[in-house]
Amino acid sequence: VRRTADRVPGDARVWPGDEILHVGAAEVALGDCECEELVNDINKNEFVKRLTEWRLFGAIERQIEAMAVGLRRVVPESVQSELRSLLPPTELARLLSGLGEIDVDDWERHCAYAQGLQRDSAVVTWFWRTVRGWSTSPEEVVRLPQLLQFVTGSARVPVGGFSELVGFNGAKHPFTLSKGTYLLPQSLPMAHACICTLDLPPYEDFETCQAKLNQTLLLGRAHFDEAAGHVDD
Repeated sequence: VRRTADRVPGDARVWPGDEILHVGAAEVALGDCECEELVNDINKNEFVKRLTEWRLFGAIERQIEAMAVGLRRVVPESVQSELRSLLPPTELARLLSGLGEIDVDDWERHCAYAQGLQRDSAVVTWFWRTVRGWSTSPEEVVRLPQLLQFVTGSARVPVGGFSELVGFNGAKHPFTLSKGTYLLPQSLPMAHACICTLDLPPYEDFETCQAKLNQTLLLGRAHFDEAAGHVDD
């Protein structure tokens, strides 16, 4: 916490007072015994278990306790107890993180269309045909959350389904397919994650649409380049 008097004056960007805190390497005992023990085939499972517990819980124990102290200062314990009885941890996790399962029927049902696209437009039909093909393939079903994240910024569906989808400003905004009138027939789709919108180029056939969607997700996870090659590159 800084006092008002400690604020950097004028256009200065450096404060000569406090030195930067340097944190070096540290060792943590994962068991009750602080003696060194080599990991081998016999104890490796126990090592992984203890390391996982430390990374998920022990390493952030002080930070979590600080958050709990702050929460108790603004929310009385009686209210917290009532909330715990009404909202189990699994439901709270869903509210915070969303749902992992993606229902394509619900997705399509709550999709909006813009810039002249309609539900029965050819490119829209090809889009949903591609998405449904992914949903029925064990190898390609992972592309559903990848597509959702590409367009909305999140790989998970909000509680309540796609009807509860929101943009970056917190307001509700449906998943939207828009006609990319500024794009060429061989362009990749363009996403506007802040408004959950995907601009689809005027593809001329299903094969091109499918290939470009696949290519978009591949490049979107690596080094996205909207000028990437054509369908048969």
